[in-house]
Amino acid sequence: MKAFCMVLNRKIMPVIKSYLAVRLVKELGFTQLEAARVLGMKQSAVNYALTGKRKPKYYESVLGIPGLKNLLEETVEDFRKGRMRNLDQCSICRSLFSRGLYREVLNAVDEPIEEISGVRRL
Repeated sequence: MKAFCMVLNRKIMPVIKSYLAVRLVKELGFTQLEAARVLGMKQSAVNYALTGKRKPKYYESVLGIPGLKNLLEETVEDFRKGRMRNLDQCSICRSLFSRGLYREVLNAVDEPIEEISGVRRL
């Protein structure tokens, strides 16, 4: 069995970070280095996200989840208003569970929920 945190870290967060990097640089005026620091990624990864040279494997399927897009828009707004200084993976995880998005996210990254430990079965 896999832990949800492991799946989140390896398959979901790269998508979230890539999406947020583009939004922070293009809309909020962050430099690539600033975006990299607050998102916990390398500057080169931010550059790849901005140029479209590389996208995480599950980019389209994860971002196709409407509720997740809303969560990310709220995160961008938190950065805009100064309520957030760094991306917190644990808060993303809590939001996925509290909004009931964890099943859709696992499905989007081809992870059967039965093989994930620590997942509440609602």
